[in-house]
Amino acid sequence: MIIYEDKLSTRTFPLLQQLLPIHVQRHIVEVLDTNSTSHFYCKVEDNTPNVNVFLIEHNPKESYTTCHCYAYDRIGEDYLYNNMAVEHVQAIAKFISQLTLL
Repeated sequence: MIIYEDKLSTRTFPLLQQLLPIHVQRHIVEVLDTNSTSHFYCKVEDNTPNVNVFLIEHNPKESYTTCHCYAYDRIGEDYLYNNMAVEHVQAIAKFISQLTLL
């Protein structure tokens, strides 16, 4: 179930604070604060007991788009984080679509 999907900035981030644990919030704020010329788009999916957060960073000034991915459960404070250029994500999606595993 999607629980949030929209543009994200330091002004709109407080809308997400009640949805995310503090350790994930801190990391996202760090990403938002260090990239002032970027535009951010966020999607939060609740797949109980797991939550996925997809933060897309688009920077037209510096010509890049990066995917910041977070995954956590509601049990502890551990979370997984990965960031990849959108070209890598597209290549992985293409590879997966060619497999007969899914």
